[in-house]
Amino acid sequence: MTSRRSLLKIGAAGALTLAAGGAVYRLAHPPGAHRFALEGGAQAVLDAV
Repeated sequence: MTSRRSLLKIGAAGALTLAAGGAVYRLAHPPGAHRFALEGGAQAVLDAV
């Protein structure tokens, strides 16, 4: 049987791995200029909201 301390260590290691992977992904894939493109009128309506 796995002890509570072992499970906490495994969970902490998993969280660190996910955080490091997310950081590497964000550094390797910077966001583009825009997530989506709208026409001028549609963008004005969205900005008004």
